[in-house]
Amino acid sequence: MNSPARIIESLWSGPSQDRRALRLHTVAGADAFVAETLRCEEQISAGGGYRLELTALAREADAGGARWLGTPASLELHASVEPDGRRVWHGFITAISLLGANQGLARYRLVIEPWLALLGHRRDRFIHRNRPPLEIISTVFSRYAALSPAWKQDVAEPEWLFARGTRTQFDETDLAFVHRLLADYGLFCWFEPPGEALLDDPQAHRLMIADHNQAFSPRAPKTVRLHRANAAESRDGIQRWQVTRARAGTSLFLSSPDYRAATRRSVGEDGAGESAADHHDRDAGQYAFPHRRHAEHRRRCIEQAERCRATRFAGSGSWSAMRPGLRFQLLNAGQAQRVAVCTGVTHRARNNLSERVFSAIAGLLGAPAHSPGAALGQDQDYRNEFLALPADMPFRPRLFDANGAPVMRRPRVSGLQTAVVVGPPGSPVFTDRDHRIQVQFDWQRGSRAENGLTRPDGADNASGRPVEGAWIRVVTPIAGANWGTHFLPRVGQSVLLRFIDGDIDRPVVTGASYNGRGQRDGAGNQQAGGRGLTTPNAPAWFAGQAGPHAHAAVLSGFKTQALSGSQTGHGGHNQLLFDDSPGESGLTLATTEYDSGLSLGHLKQRRDNARLADRGRGLELSTRATGALRAGSGLLLAAERSQPGQLFNPGVQQGLGQSSEIAQGLADRAEAQQGNLPGETGIRQQPALDALAALRASVRAESGQVTAWTRPDLGVWADAGVVGLASEGCVMAAGAEFCQVGRHLMLTAEGRLDIAAVAGLRLFVSGASVEAGAAAGIALHAATGPLSWQASSGAVELSAAQQVAVTSQTAEVRVQAPHIRLRAAGAGLEMSGMNITLTAPESVTFEAGQHQLAGPAMVQPPSDSPAHVGPFSGCRFRLAGAEVSGEALVALD
Repeated sequence: MNSPARIIESLWSGPSQDRRALRLHTVAGADAFVAETLRCEEQISAGGGYRLELTALAREADAGGARWLGTPASLELHASVEPDGRRVWHGFITAISLLGANQGLARYRLVIEPWLALLGHRRDRFIHRNRPPLEIISTVFSRYAALSPAWKQDVAEPEWLFARGTRTQFDETDLAFVHRLLADYGLFCWFEPPGEALLDDPQAHRLMIADHNQAFSPRAPKTVRLHRANAAESRDGIQRWQVTRARAGTSLFLSSPDYRAATRRSVGEDGAGESAADHHDRDAGQYAFPHRRHAEHRRRCIEQAERCRATRFAGSGSWSAMRPGLRFQLLNAGQAQRVAVCTGVTHRARNNLSERVFSAIAGLLGAPAHSPGAALGQDQDYRNEFLALPADMPFRPRLFDANGAPVMRRPRVSGLQTAVVVGPPGSPVFTDRDHRIQVQFDWQRGSRAENGLTRPDGADNASGRPVEGAWIRVVTPIAGANWGTHFLPRVGQSVLLRFIDGDIDRPVVTGASYNGRGQRDGAGNQQAGGRGLTTPNAPAWFAGQAGPHAHAAVLSGFKTQALSGSQTGHGGHNQLLFDDSPGESGLTLATTEYDSGLSLGHLKQRRDNARLADRGRGLELSTRATGALRAGSGLLLAAERSQPGQLFNPGVQQGLGQSSEIAQGLADRAEAQQGNLPGETGIRQQPALDALAALRASVRAESGQVTAWTRPDLGVWADAGVVGLASEGCVMAAGAEFCQVGRHLMLTAEGRLDIAAVAGLRLFVSGASVEAGAAAGIALHAATGPLSWQASSGAVELSAAQQVAVTSQTAEVRVQAPHIRLRAAGAGLEMSGMNITLTAPESVTFEAGQHQLAGPAMVQPPSDSPAHVGPFSGCRFRLAGAEVSGEALVALD
């Protein structure tokens, strides 16, 4: 009787693997492991494509088996003598564990999977921009070049494989990312074995990616019979065939909001008139489709996936050729005899060892727990269970489970993430028309990465350069039609992002954050900047420690920076500053351009965060450039303690009323005193008084709830006084009327005062004493120079109700004219030419003295003297005048 050890030794002696049903090949050698049992799962668009779980025997016990982990391996299954009964799976050992060992015999549990499954052992964060799905998949596969991945695509409708602006792989395995990407476009994949001649070539076992059933092979379906399991049967077949039909919704309504189109793009029926079980509403997420036709394609894929779930075939048998993607026709099935496509199969096999060998193994190692071949009967070495669907029913990977949840969900991101704003080199701001920006996440790796890391595959996923189409919206408190608030982060700023519905591909910028460490008592940052793109940004206002910065962060507000200083924070800026210091509250709206600003409240000199000298209280509006203050319906400048309505000012109204009354009263008196200018019919109609009345009517307009002026007038009022000074010149002009009314008016000129009028000049004094003891009248006085009173083309009239005195203290008073007439009390003196005429209502008395003239008795007149006409007689008036004046010579004629 042979011992168990001797029986087991026979496994490695003589011809071994060539006659076995399960033949395991590893890098340890063809006979290093002897396969014991097998469970293999193959499925379209699931996992790594297939997964072999088997127990194997070895003469060497390695506790960990780590040296075989990741090494290539292949398994042959010979479960049939038919030409296609041989199956070969190539892959890598992805898991190995020692189940037990005794007397030189060890049992291992091994998992063998294809190269695609290795994608499930690596997680990554990577952003793909503007690339179609198959190009992205090719990039992912290229990272596994050492595995020599073999794959092929067979796409019938490439127009649906459009490029999206952003596809992000975020903390998900490469395998999950590839499956999600394929499902989003209605693609599916499976491993297709090569022909018999290439079965032993690992490179010939390739992955197929397709979007249509015609890609399944063979084109002419294989036939298989439906019959019972019987040793008398010469061919393998299917022993169980079941048709399953479930209720599927008859209509699908798919929608996705698209903020760029300002609409919700939807396709399908709205479900009106249908039962709830027949209609499904699904939200595809934010802007999932670029066009409506893509939405229709997406809806069609979802409906096809639901029909695949609702109608399917299930069976089992001994036909080992069954594999995913196999087109076959079932014979002997009556009405069910139709072409089908296998979508998944589970193989169970046990090596064809003799019963005494199995008994010896069990004696040494015991029966393996959870053996892959535990479901096989005592007389069975191979069995499979499979799923299939009608070959004419388009296959699509399932997208939603029975509860409506996505089967391949995108990575969900909770909370905030940080990123840096990017733009073209040298550009301080980069945005599109709609205030969208581009960012680079802090976790991206590349040449300009914030974390300083590069990628092992050499891909530059953090170049710091903008990418076409990778725009991100910026959240703002208010967004309206051509109105709202605007916040636009600059290049280099650190921003915070959230994700709509937790979707990593749908970020929005929610704000910006400061970074680095600011100077203790000054503007700027102690950090000079990192290795990436982020600029060191410290707050402009802060709680300082010493000097003018020593305040409890009482400054707040908004401050923008000139584009040229965006990266440094130095240079021109604009700001709205709130100072909440106790007892010294103030507000400043200012710009460094020409030092222009408006300050309200407690006026204080401020430089960035420093609170310096006091400047006063109230209001200050200043600029180093020009200024203008305009109001289209009226402007009031008032210095007053009361705070009435906007344009309501009792002082202005009362002052205008008093001025109108004074001016009108003086005009009435002037008219009564005949103070009209020549040609005037009445002083009341003069334009100045009319303008004053119109101005008064304008500022008294109170037809509504608040005072409003009826004209664009300018009013200036002060409870005390108004001062207007100019170091050089001052011009006040009016296109029509110019009125000055007051209790006392004074015009003073240190040099010369010119008053010019075209139509006329009137100086009128009412004659009444304005104040007790004050003199009334008009005084024209030239202290040092002459006084000239002249009418160039008209007459000068001087009249008085009482005395008119014309005197000269040191010189003569000269009255000179071609004709002079003096009249008083009916008498008159008229001098014209050489004549003097004296008139009187009664007699005229002339008084003269007598003088004795001594001289020669006879004078001989010259020969040219006039001829003597008669006796000469003296003029009595001239003689009287000569007597008074003492003149020695008197003209006789």
